[in-house]
Formats: sequence, C-alpha cells, structure tokens
Amino acid sequence: MILAEPLRLATAAMGTRFELALFGADESALRAAGEDALHEIEYWHGRLSRFANDSLVSFINRTAFQKPV
Repeated sequence: MILAEPLRLATAAMGTRFELALFGADESALRAAGEDALHEIEYWHGRLSRFANDSLVSFINRTAFQKPV
C-alpha cells in the first residue's frame, strides 16, 4: 500500500531550498533513499560553495593566480 501522503524531506543548500516528496509503500526505504539524496546535495554544496573555505571552488579562487588549476 502506497503512503497516502508523501514523505517530505528538505535541506537548504546552494542558496535555495531542496525539498523531496517521496511516494511508496516502505517508509523506512523511502527515508533512507531521501536521506542519501540530501547527503549528496549537501556534499556538492560543500564542494562547490564559494563561501566555504574548504570547498573546491574556494581553493581554485585562492590558488588560480599562483599556478594553473
């Protein structure tokens, strides 16, 4: 039996709100898949954010004047 209401999970990343609406019968499987998806979004936010000092983009901006990146 599919859940009557979707399982909703959300996170803020990359200057916007990501919200997942997951439909299915197995709530624990949906939650696991949704949490994996949110983790991936947050991972890429951390890699690509120009505001995070440890992100790839920040590294490129910091070192591009010294050598090719």
